[in-house]
Amino acid sequence: MCGIAGQLRFDGSPVDQVLVKRMTASLRRRGPDGTGFHFERCIGMGHRRLALIDPSGPGQPISNEDGSLWLVGNNEIYNHLELRRELEKLGHPFRTSGDAEVILHLFEEIGEAAFGRIVGMFAFALWDVLRETLYLVRDPFGIKPLHYTRGSMGTCLFASELGALLCDKSIDRSVDPVALDGYLRSLTVPEPHCIIRSVHKVPAGHFVRSTREGNETLRYFELEIGSDRIMQQEELADQLRDALNETVRISLRGDTEVGCFLSGGVDSSALVATASQIVDGPLRTYSLGFEEKSFDESAYSRLISQAFNSRHCEIRLSRNEAVDVTARIIDCLDEPFADSSALPTFVLAERAAQDVKAVLSGEGLDELFGGNAWHLPLTGAFPPEPSEDPLEDPRRNIFSRETLDELRQSHHRQPSAYQQNGNREPVPQSETIFAKNPIDKRLAFDLGNYLPSDMLVKMDRLPMVSSLEVRVPYLNTPFASLVGGMNLSMKIRENVQKYLMKTILRGVVPDVVLDRPKQGFAIPIDIWIWQDGRFRDMVYDVLGDSQTQQCGLFKPAAIQTMLGQHDRLEQLHGHRLWTLFMFEMWRRRILDVSEQQDMVS
Repeated sequence: MCGIAGQLRFDGSPVDQVLVKRMTASLRRRGPDGTGFHFERCIGMGHRRLALIDPSGPGQPISNEDGSLWLVGNNEIYNHLELRRELEKLGHPFRTSGDAEVILHLFEEIGEAAFGRIVGMFAFALWDVLRETLYLVRDPFGIKPLHYTRGSMGTCLFASELGALLCDKSIDRSVDPVALDGYLRSLTVPEPHCIIRSVHKVPAGHFVRSTREGNETLRYFELEIGSDRIMQQEELADQLRDALNETVRISLRGDTEVGCFLSGGVDSSALVATASQIVDGPLRTYSLGFEEKSFDESAYSRLISQAFNSRHCEIRLSRNEAVDVTARIIDCLDEPFADSSALPTFVLAERAAQDVKAVLSGEGLDELFGGNAWHLPLTGAFPPEPSEDPLEDPRRNIFSRETLDELRQSHHRQPSAYQQNGNREPVPQSETIFAKNPIDKRLAFDLGNYLPSDMLVKMDRLPMVSSLEVRVPYLNTPFASLVGGMNLSMKIRENVQKYLMKTILRGVVPDVVLDRPKQGFAIPIDIWIWQDGRFRDMVYDVLGDSQTQQCGLFKPAAIQTMLGQHDRLEQLHGHRLWTLFMFEMWRRRILDVSEQQDMVS
């Protein structure tokens, strides 16, 4: 995990070195081990380094041998050793043992086709001096973030985080109404939108090519979910075992110790079981529990730790402690983010960072294998009718279109916020992941939208505060392509989710873990906002004060109705209230007072 920032200028003016350095400095938590810069006539690049591979080697920005290519990146390239051997046979000289130089020589050899050869998580900027072309490239599933602005006269700013771009005080901070409605519907700002309308995100699996003529966004990766071909289960199970071992093996690469988050569910237990056979000595594992027993999975994580002899660390999070954690989370999020599992993730990452610089985590397996509740049809019919719209499933929506209309001030209701190319849903369909049948379409939607907008944001931004890198082996492209392309019968069979994954884990992971219902990592938000105490007071005080009522976006009466109904237990609104609370706290921290009167335009 590192941080990158830079400026491109084709307008004849010199690069603003002070701005680039200020942007880079704002990313210090992403890379505490070093800083580097490169400036030339029309580009400036900055880098904050977290040294995991070749920690004693040179940092970034880094160039090829003749200085015709420069790269600055937030990269963890798992197949860099294999690519290096291939390039050395072709005559490419290497000066470092790190993975960044591999990208430069691969680009020298095959140009833009290089981007699809990389396995790992990455977001990098590559400057081609001779062609005066800047490439902004993001990994296939959007594990690592990359933001940019398009200015007039061929200017461009780019950075790992929105907050770094906002070091430029000239950036228009108007809120994107489509992004806001998407946030209210689904807890997070939907990719590739940014809450600030003048800022863009490089879509997952794409690159932006910037020249004097302008910017062009191009796709380099695509994944088709599902297949009509049915292979023998035994043959496919063998392939899955091999792929699991390989994706975990390469994800453990590096010059520092790697630990593992352990919830006690199928996804993290499979990682622990596999990694424990690869690492020398006991694997470090980390889990978190709650006082509320219905939300506490710590007994299962202890069971897995004992089964695989890990060095286990278990911590707990209480309601009162969560108040202080919330304040720290708000301070590090540059977009509103209301997934309540951010709180335990933050605490868990902070503890893990005391021992290791990187951990494995199980994000992505649910979306590949159909492990979430909403991947099953609401009606119970399997497969679902094609007309059954997963986007209108109440199991995944926070505010429906109707409740949004009741909440939003009439002068801020925008039809465009509910329509995207004829689709009333503000969340855009992925342009890199495709599917045919209704269930696979749900998986494709989550892989292309829910995963990069929610789960991967959480696993990047929050551990970043503690300078901890989170690696997600299930999203390495060889593994994801194998699982994604499986016939649906290997993913869900007779309502058994992750069917083939559980099959290969029988006899390895305890049956009680494989057979228990999926629990998730959320906090007891309804209870905490209802019960008397600091957590409830924090939410009620903010939503009930004059700043919230006067912001002009939401009807104060609608918010008061929700607060009253929740207080009287007439209707639980915990997730809705938390969504509004987190937006309001973001608004107060990020938006200037002078701009708050007309935020959405």
